Amino acid sequence: MNITIAAAGLPTDKYPSFGNVEYDLSKALLAAGHKVTYLNFDIRTFRIKRRIGVYKEINEGVPTYTISLPLGARLDFTPMLQRLARYMFSKIEKEQGPQDILNAHFYMVGAICATIPLHSNVKLVVTEHSSHLNKEVSAIRARSMKLAREAYKNAAEVIAVSDVLASRLAENFNVKAHVIGNMVNVQTFSRVTKKEHSGFNLICVGRFEDVKRIEALIETMSLVVNENRGAEICLNIFGDGPDRTLIESLIQERNLTTNIKLLGERPQKTIAQFLEISDVFVLLSDSETFGESYAEAICAGVPVIATRCGGPESFVNSRNGILVSKENRVREAADAINEMINGKLSFTADSVKSTSEIFFPEHIVTQLETLFNHALH
Repeated sequence: MNITIAAAGLPTDKYPSFGNVEYDLSKALLAAGHKVTYLNFDIRTFRIKRRIGVYKEINEGVPTYTISLPLGARLDFTPMLQRLARYMFSKIEKEQGPQDILNAHFYMVGAICATIPLHSNVKLVVTEHSSHLNKEVSAIRARSMKLAREAYKNAAEVIAVSDVLASRLAENFNVKAHVIGNMVNVQTFSRVTKKEHSGFNLICVGRFEDVKRIEALIETMSLVVNENRGAEICLNIFGDGPDRTLIESLIQERNLTTNIKLLGERPQKTIAQFLEISDVFVLLSDSETFGESYAEAICAGVPVIATRCGGPESFVNSRNGILVSKENRVREAADAINEMINGKLSFTADSVKSTSEIFFPEHIVTQLETLFNHALH
């Protein structure tokens, strides 16, 4: 098949998590024998320094077509971006041949690509990941509702990355979505071998924004450190975002500067290295439509602690981790960590890894191939 993956990002050294799920998928489809093209819409604010313009490059064998404009998200530039998307897609078909499938990720990109099937024989498949839609309809912003409706109206098929998100799409948009989870970069994470280390190490990977509730994790650490005085306990947090200053202040207020390290955004290889010396992965989100960072930890053999917030419930179980309530997340997470520190609760790397096959590229690609063929016929 000739497949174009459309995404709102492409990972770089400075922004390694920007579009990494979609880009890893494009490489997996390429490895499976498909001809793959990557269509990147980078409309981040001008404050993000990067190359601006419309251009083509080759990344690891994948032809990549980028529309990079510092538009931001305040105004609705959808009609203009739709015209640019049609132009760029016609260029793709001229240079790469007629495309069978256009797989757009997230409703915003789906909306930008929505008019392409009206000018091409390509079948649009929208993969939805967004936590913005994982809510009751009354809590979803009007603009998000408009863009989501635009995204799905010309789609041959819609994919949701978890059961809970599929249910939301049915309730809010009358869309029947097929559930196919995200894949994990197995080359990086499944090769992690646990190493001996001193103390008890925790790890977290998440953006510093409201929905991820990093501040709740800081409060959890405060309880754990106070209840295990004298123990060597360290939390390494990877990520960045608008709440960073708040998190830094909270760490200082709780006297946790020696226990918590903020390491910023780092490439997957660096995170994998820290997973080698980590005893547990913890993220206490309000909402996750899937939970890529939990899945990466599981592939590395590191047990996870997650809130019952949508995505994690579909793959976190007694063999690989613990689910806690959102209502009492701080106390329940602290209790689980205390039990692990004191040896009352333990997981083996082999047990955790044994649950990870559902994230393997070949598993996800097989499901996508079936759905893509269905869309074509």
